[in-house]
Amino acid sequence: MFQLTINSLLPENKLYFDEIRDYMILKSFLKDEQAILDQIYGMASDLKMAEADGLTAKDFFGTEAKVMADQLLKNAPKVPLKEIATTYFGAVASLYAIGILLLFANTGRFQLEFILFLASCVNALLIYWLIFGLLPSLLFKPKPPKVVLGVITLTMIILFNIVSSLPTMIGDIGMYLRFPEIVDWLFVIVTSLVTLIFSIKAKAFRVFALLIFAFLINGILKKLIVIGIVSGQLWSVWLPIGTLIIALLIFYLISYRLVKEADKG
Repeated sequence: MFQLTINSLLPENKLYFDEIRDYMILKSFLKDEQAILDQIYGMASDLKMAEADGLTAKDFFGTEAKVMADQLLKNAPKVPLKEIATTYFGAVASLYAIGILLLFANTGRFQLEFILFLASCVNALLIYWLIFGLLPSLLFKPKPPKVVLGVITLTMIILFNIVSSLPTMIGDIGMYLRFPEIVDWLFVIVTSLVTLIFSIKAKAFRVFALLIFAFLINGILKKLIVIGIVSGQLWSVWLPIGTLIIALLIFYLISYRLVKEADKG
């Protein structure tokens, strides 16, 4: 119902309103999400009625839309500190899980690493600042500086690459908590089952499923090489690279299809 109301607006009004909506959603990280969505829906409904009287979005909301949006956000109820902490540590856990998976792919062993955890904590803060702090400030600029947008994109890429390459960079100097070999296989089984379950329940998660399986396969290959079951460049180089390339190609294809479906919806 909410999206239908927005989609029914005149094109120029929808474009103006989308900018307000995106700004409020991005800036509402510390605010009650449902309250913000209710406000946005109410604004869309009011604008729809104003259209019937011949008013445009600029006539209805004024030329200082950012000031109005900031005032609405200021008066919105805040999110409890417990919920903020849960969201933040959820992001940390996700980044750390990615790091552990990549560490397994590089070494063939399930192990926890302290520096990787600290990096995940810092990266979570930086990502939140980029998305909810810097990005919203560019929305109401007529033409956001390409340099700034480029820096944001580049920073996100660098952060991901740091997390993904940190296990290799740390090497033997890391502070590892290692487990018996049986835990490695349990990690593979549990991660595979969890990935399958989430893929069935959440359509969006399927985008990442093949990448997760690719890293698990690479970790298994690494383990088989270390214990001497297989050897040679086929197993150590070409199969891992081929697995990742195929997974990445499918990842991009599925992502593209989901974006197209979202646009149609």
